Amino acid sequence: MNGVALVAYCRAGFESEAATDLRRVAAHAGTTVELSAVPANGFVIAQGKTVDGAAWDRAESAAPPIFARSVFAGVGPVALLPQESGAGRADRVTPLLTAIAQLAHAASPPWRSAWIEFPDTNDPRQLALFHPAA
Repeated sequence: MNGVALVAYCRAGFESEAATDLRRVAAHAGTTVELSAVPANGFVIAQGKTVDGAAWDRAESAAPPIFARSVFAGVGPVALLPQESGAGRADRVTPLLTAIAQLAHAASPPWRSAWIEFPDTNDPRQLALFHPAA
């Protein structure tokens, strides 16, 4: 976790339980984490001291998360501001490509990929739809 955040997705309303999952895994890995969770957001962000990735993997196997449906390391969340396109629809692709390019230059290798995910709540689902410009 060398200065990288862990993000744990969970069902909206189960953020404190997912945070407990991360605390338990961290304890098994021999480290502590600072947690940030907003009720009903569907995710928890954990940041902690440097920990060996293999130690975290072993700890996660020994004390698997119950409420966190997926846990991954990375940077984010990244705020994306849709730009107005000429067709009257918001252009969400250009801000994504810009954010990916900025992260590629800012993050030291190796980083594997960039992908778009959203928490299990209704608000982000509206942003997940990419409609072609007319």
